[in-house]
Amino acid sequence: MQLGILVLIGLATVAVIWDLKCRRIPNLLSGVTAAFGLVWHGTAQGLWSDSVLGACVGVIVLCIPFFLGGIGGGDLKFLSALGFGLGFGPTLVCSCVMAIAGALLALGMVNKSGWVARRLGRPWLQQAGVPREQMVVTVPYAVAIFSGLLVTSLLDFHGLAVKVVP
Repeated sequence: MQLGILVLIGLATVAVIWDLKCRRIPNLLSGVTAAFGLVWHGTAQGLWSDSVLGACVGVIVLCIPFFLGGIGGGDLKFLSALGFGLGFGPTLVCSCVMAIAGALLALGMVNKSGWVARRLGRPWLQQAGVPREQMVVTVPYAVAIFSGLLVTSLLDFHGLAVKVVP
């Protein structure tokens, strides 16, 4: 496993911790991740275009959920920043694993919070003055992004990485 991947995993770990505590990912962390990924992937791999395409995949994959209000802008920016370091093919793999992990995480959090029971069993909650914050379930999506990064890194470590060079 290359040192650059370990640095990306370290930065993603910081994002997970921050997202779990504050439910946001700081722009500075995304910026540092993007800068590191672009420089590392561009110099170590010699493929600047692959690095930029990886970032584009990150934006495209999370663009619709972002505009529908399903995820925050920090999640979109952070996946895009990781895309700079991973490149095109690995970012696609990371995104697929992330989607599955994110769906499972969201279902688990909705179930744990009792949101469905509150909404279906007591629709009068909103009229009764229950704050919206208590009715909305937020998901720390950096956890799903991190799981996608880990699976992609493990596939790379075992020689099963997806290498797509456009």
